[in-house]
Amino acid sequence: MGWAKDTKADGYCVFLRAHYPNGYNDGPWACPMNVTKNWDWWAPQGISSVSIEEIYAP
Repeated sequence: MGWAKDTKADGYCVFLRAHYPNGYNDGPWACPMNVTKNWDWWAPQGISSVSIEEIYAP
């Protein structure tokens, strides 16, 4: 579980990306400024190694 919040009025959005050994999953995009998006994600069965990355994209 987590959330992403757009804190800049720069035309970009922010979202979270979960990386796991055989793929990745993107959370919802938060934009424009001051918008927060919640994310409730579960790793695929059998996956025990996951990393989370915060991404800014136009």
